[in-house]
Amino acid sequence: MDKQTIVEAYKARCASLREEQASLEKDKAALAVEVSQIEKTDTSENAEYQNARDKQRAIETRLMQLGKKIAAFEYEVVPRLDDKDSLIQEGSFVHYSIEGRSNIPMKDFYVLLVKQGQDDIMSHLLSSATNVGRALIGARKGTTVSVPTQAGLIELSIKEDW
Repeated sequence: MDKQTIVEAYKARCASLREEQASLEKDKAALAVEVSQIEKTDTSENAEYQNARDKQRAIETRLMQLGKKIAAFEYEVVPRLDDKDSLIQEGSFVHYSIEGRSNIPMKDFYVLLVKQGQDDIMSHLLSSATNVGRALIGARKGTTVSVPTQAGLIELSIKEDW
């Protein structure tokens, strides 16, 4: 996994959220017209009206959730070309491995450290709010940090080569 691929995944995730938002806005507008037409009739015991209002509420809730996620993505990830002495922070590319655990199949991880809400581990976007993210913040490349987990402390060795 290279840095450019991870940055492209970040941009693609943001674009997909915007596409979903635009689609929901269209659905919301169409539903508003439908509700308006139904409201012209007797709505007191109209199941169709109640169903349309429920759909409206669901769309508005999802739009609010998307708005928050998109706001988190508005934070521009500026990939940092870290040297050995710089501290890891949001926007840093990090290559780390888990030390001393034979039961973990994947040992090396390549991630871009991002704000909470921007994370997508399948795209190698790691939230700074996770245990691993918090442990990495402020660390230096070439060092080892401890991360508390349910299974106990694990040691992460931060590599210098990425």
